[in-house]
Amino acid sequence: MIRIAFLTFWLLASTGCAASTTSAGPSDLATFASNGADLAVPDLARSCATGLRFAPRVDYGTGKWPTSVAIGDLNGDGTPDLAVADNKGSTISVLLNQGNGIFGMKTDYPTGLNPFQVASGDLNGDGRPDLVAINTLSNTVSVLFNRGSGAFADKTDYPVGMTPRSVTIADLDEDGDQDLIEINSGGNSVSVLLNQGGGTFAPGIDYPAGTSPSFVAASDVSSDGKPDLVIVNVGNSTVSVLLNQGNGVFAPKVDYPTKGVPAKAALGDLDGDGEPEIIVLSGQIGVFSVLPNLGRGSFGARVDHSIGGSLESVALGDLDGDAKADIVIADGQGRVLMLLNQGGGAFTAPMDFATSGTPLSVVTGDFNGDGKPDIATANSDDSSVSIILSRCL
Repeated sequence: MIRIAFLTFWLLASTGCAASTTSAGPSDLATFASNGADLAVPDLARSCATGLRFAPRVDYGTGKWPTSVAIGDLNGDGTPDLAVADNKGSTISVLLNQGNGIFGMKTDYPTGLNPFQVASGDLNGDGRPDLVAINTLSNTVSVLFNRGSGAFADKTDYPVGMTPRSVTIADLDEDGDQDLIEINSGGNSVSVLLNQGGGTFAPGIDYPAGTSPSFVAASDVSSDGKPDLVIVNVGNSTVSVLLNQGNGVFAPKVDYPTKGVPAKAALGDLDGDGEPEIIVLSGQIGVFSVLPNLGRGSFGARVDHSIGGSLESVALGDLDGDAKADIVIADGQGRVLMLLNQGGGAFTAPMDFATSGTPLSVVTGDFNGDGKPDIATANSDDSSVSIILSRCL
């Protein structure tokens, strides 16, 4: 299934071009209130100068009820492809990029029961990205090795804790092999599965997380060259940071409060100091918060930005070519929100792009090879992915 839909979008152009939207009306141009940092009216001239413009979205069919999308060059042709976790189908759908950001029909691969998130990385050292799915009902993680040309071998399952919800990939022990990190919502823990070589994994080592953790990300937040862990905890409204002590061993968590019940997070350098901040969504109240990195893995008081909506997933990318990381948010109300980084902790008001169905996951990547980030969302109730391509002008 492929659908082309004319989305609600902004045309950002230089002198003489209008900015328009049909979904939210004139309020889209208003300055949104925030706690400590302003969301400013978009600078249309600056955006136009950098060619910020997006094509109508194109929708592609996936398996049943997709909840996560990941990108990677799965067939080795130099263009990023898509892997989608089909929660109610218990499959991963692979959609290969045919060039210029056009994707082929899906190929489905079985996973464990109810995969909630998918990740991509080279697990067996053969130079090809493999796939990992975290399976909520079977309490397993499925590893699917890339056989070449974007085809995948049958899954290998590893047992994990209770009600796993999120998985990511990083070389935690600095041995050159990619390890697995997953969270157990029912066990209030994060598990580290170290790669024993060749893509086989040791039993998980558990570390305490907050209550009902829902998401995990890995990044070097302490600038020591080792990936640390950041966990979003739904049950006690916190973000936990676990610093890597070396050899894949982690210090006890340090908790930071969030505003309301948090959903997902992203890590990236928003202020240009070379150290990643934490961007966390409080989806039920339409707030995203930024926790500034103070250095050595400690974070300052969060800054809350109220933008409304039902915020489900967040990704970063330099959308307007100004060398600053911008924010892209999947809003469960059927749209993607884009906020341009103005520097100094300020962001533009959200620009509104329609998706298909209810987007639960968003990623950015250069799908059409023009050097600018494009956007993909996984849309649960519509069983589709939406592709929104940037256009160089």
